[in-house]
Amino acid sequence: MQEKLVSVIMPAYNAEKYIEKAIASIVGQEYKNWELVIVNDGSTDRTVEIIEKYVSKYPQQIFLYHNEKNSGAAVALNNAMHHATGEYLCWLSADDMYFETMISTQVDFLEKREEYDAVFSKCVYIDKNDKLIGGWEPEDYIGRLKMPDSKEPYYSLLMIGNAFNGCSILAKRSMFVETGNFDPEALYATDYDYWLRFAAVARIGYYDDFNVMSRRHSEQGSCIGENEIYAAKAFENMTRKKELMERLCKKAGYAYTRETIVQAYLSRMINAQGKEKELLVLTRALEAYLTEKGTV
Repeated sequence: MQEKLVSVIMPAYNAEKYIEKAIASIVGQEYKNWELVIVNDGSTDRTVEIIEKYVSKYPQQIFLYHNEKNSGAAVALNNAMHHATGEYLCWLSADDMYFETMISTQVDFLEKREEYDAVFSKCVYIDKNDKLIGGWEPEDYIGRLKMPDSKEPYYSLLMIGNAFNGCSILAKRSMFVETGNFDPEALYATDYDYWLRFAAVARIGYYDDFNVMSRRHSEQGSCIGENEIYAAKAFENMTRKKELMERLCKKAGYAYTRETIVQAYLSRMINAQGKEKELLVLTRALEAYLTEKGTV
């Protein structure tokens, strides 16, 4: 049977230190019917030179596009999605890597499990030198994921925060089309904002293995301390998308009511204890929600 085409999208900005390893991890996949769509987001280092070396070697599979200026990850991701043609789609950051089984195992999961539109897996964390520094493997959460008719990860997205590493998601491209564009205004919570909306429309499964190497280093935007604040703002924005919020609540096992939204805010505020700025954003958002007319 012909393998279905998988599009891997990759935004790249001044990624010369790591992007060659990221691209090589796609080239080395067990699954062979892939395309890699890279958007250069105004890089000023050797990023484009490195990419072009691979484009010349794999001209039928690796494609490079350019933003006219540095516009942020969301704009680059949207540009890449626009050019992607595969039936399945996944996103790899230019400083991360896939295990060689990433695409094959997760496509196989979706081909065999028709009840799902998307699937995510576990990841390991590596440092700037590729040294293993930990792994994402929360025992209680994964235990709930494995239960029949599990409400995870919808519950976690609704009540706690991000429920998976975004680069571990592989999904039907139609789900990305239905979800729409990444939001440039979400900034350091670009992924969380997107997965909140994505989870409302897609049926998400879990593959119990490690398929992504997620890099942690000081140059990442998420390391500057603003990601949690923007995540709180992303949730506030989500509460105003009533149709999506109703669908997410239902998947998480809750009725779409005013009490559920308040409970979600309070749950997040408990988890934000000790994080003064995030707690302030959540508190103000809850106060605004309680005073708005026409809310659930």
